[in-house]
Amino acid sequence: MSPQPTSHLPSIDPSAPGTIIRTALLFESVTTIGAGLYFLLLPHRYLLTTMGASTTQTTTTAVQMTQQFGAANILVGTVVGLFVSNSRKSIEARQTLR
Repeated sequence: MSPQPTSHLPSIDPSAPGTIIRTALLFESVTTIGAGLYFLLLPHRYLLTTMGASTTQTTTTAVQMTQQFGAANILVGTVVGLFVSNSRKSIEARQTLR
């Protein structure tokens, strides 16, 4: 006989500190924004040293794409950073998945 699924949804305890996940989100946000700033502000250095491209391969298109990738990283890192807060207002603003 197979176990019967329960019909109730798990509830979120707003009094739980969530320190581990908040620390992980903060680390991810800082790392992503830092990498995005590196891509955005130093695209030539990224292409030449990190990617190992030659000087003929660092075209304006490659530089522009690297900067756009950096801007996208900054955007994503900022959005992730918004979820670090654990105040009552931020908890109430979050949508519960159903």
